[in-house]
Amino acid sequence: QPGGRRSLGPIVTVAVVAVLVVCGGLGAIALVRLSDPPRVPPAAEQPYPLPYRYETEEPEEESSWASEPALTPSAGSGTERVTYQVIGEGRADLQYYDANGDLVQIDNVSLPWRLNLATRKGGRLMVIAGASDGQLSITCEITANGKTVDRQSAVDGYGSSCFGSAGG
Repeated sequence: QPGGRRSLGPIVTVAVVAVLVVCGGLGAIALVRLSDPPRVPPAAEQPYPLPYRYETEEPEEESSWASEPALTPSAGSGTERVTYQVIGEGRADLQYYDANGDLVQIDNVSLPWRLNLATRKGGRLMVIAGASDGQLSITCEITANGKTVDRQSAVDGYGSSCFGSAGG
């Protein structure tokens, strides 16, 4: 170089490459972290047995019915922790939405009854309890992430219904 001046071209090139490597590495780390499913603690143990499924003598044809109610969504882990409760004495006939939003019906369940499940945010929630032995008081309750979504009581001997959505 004339006059002893050095060219800044190689230094600028090295600096640009270093910046691109650092930014690319940070971008790759961000993508990896965003692609990981959310970490959700496991659902608590069921304090009551799962609903009884009656077996038929004749095998049913291939169907889309699940063999057991879903406690987590089929499309991935649920982020909303939901508890259905039915409080009373005696027995009740129940209907509720499982973690996939499918309707489940169980008859003649001993009370009190509770079911814990995980579902997606915005998932529909429902539990309907009908007194099967003429009891005069029955209460249903839905909680999501520890907050009461709905709680209804009936003293007419018929039953109660609770509805809501998970996380909003």
